[in-house]
Amino acid sequence: TTESTQADRVRLYVNGERVTDFSHEGVTGQLAEDEALNYINENGVVQAFGGLSGKGHGTEGADLQMAEIVFNDGQSYAPSNYGETKNGVWIPKDPSGLTFGNNGYYLKMLAGAIGTDSSGNGNDFTVANFAAHDVLLDSPTNKFCTWNAIDYTGFNNQVLGEGNLALTIASNTYAKSITTMGAKTGKWYWETDIQTMAAGGAADFVFIGVSEKPAESSNEFLGKSANSAGWYVNNSGSPASYLLSANGNAGAIGDADDGYAEGNIIACALDLDSSTKTIEFYKNGTKIGNTINLPAAMLDIHLLPAASDYANGGGTSLLNLNCGQDGTFNGQQTAQGNADGNG
Repeated sequence: TTESTQADRVRLYVNGERVTDFSHEGVTGQLAEDEALNYINENGVVQAFGGLSGKGHGTEGADLQMAEIVFNDGQSYAPSNYGETKNGVWIPKDPSGLTFGNNGYYLKMLAGAIGTDSSGNGNDFTVANFAAHDVLLDSPTNKFCTWNAIDYTGFNNQVLGEGNLALTIASNTYAKSITTMGAKTGKWYWETDIQTMAAGGAADFVFIGVSEKPAESSNEFLGKSANSAGWYVNNSGSPASYLLSANGNAGAIGDADDGYAEGNIIACALDLDSSTKTIEFYKNGTKIGNTINLPAAMLDIHLLPAASDYANGGGTSLLNLNCGQDGTFNGQQTAQGNADGNG
């Protein structure tokens, strides 16, 4: 606050770009030079992230994810010290070489050490109300695929939670959800846990597979069109599971006794490097049916992990995604401790 220009005494940046247009200038327009700011770095005041603490507020949760927190006591660095723009995307820099002062801290929020200060000052934080599965492997430089919050069909019937890993679909029509990362090459593996499945109608289905993108029409379930393929379970009458190829061609693949079962883990293995691009499906570690050769329409498009649902009798289905970041499926399963070649 010793900055001579009043408007520069508090500065806010989003992705490296300074925000200068505020609907209310009550803070930036009223700070006197050398004015003491309460709460931040004030003696005897608790600092907290993810909720309010101290000053009589009790604890109030925040709906967000946190990757790193850096506090440089006594310094007012430019954004270029913390990140840079590459290919149009703001990416972080390692802040460990900056000056942290007496009260500064650097929280990397690693599993098992969420509140540990990595600045060298030892200003560790106390962790509250975290379960082990609340801490994911994502970091500012290492991202994992999640359900897509903005690109889906089904009349706004997609509800996301748990860092966009929990997908709830509630509808009387076909709703399709895709994820945030697609590929045209490479070998890919991901898993979906069927936590709950809508029931009560003459035809209740959950579809799991790959898709290019949600279709314009809300009744385009996975495998109905030429740009998607999927496996689905039927929860009506006598449960059964089917393998769905492009254009809606279905064939029973057995598992008639427990095709529908909450708690099953359905895995997809997508091979886009082989001469014949293929997808395979697994239930609880056992392969389901045959290896599927992807149709011609899917050979040169970006494919994304996807799911769709049909709940003829209403209700909701809840699907938990694991693309490597959480083998517990939001605490629903026991993690097996598997890792890829990068650990």
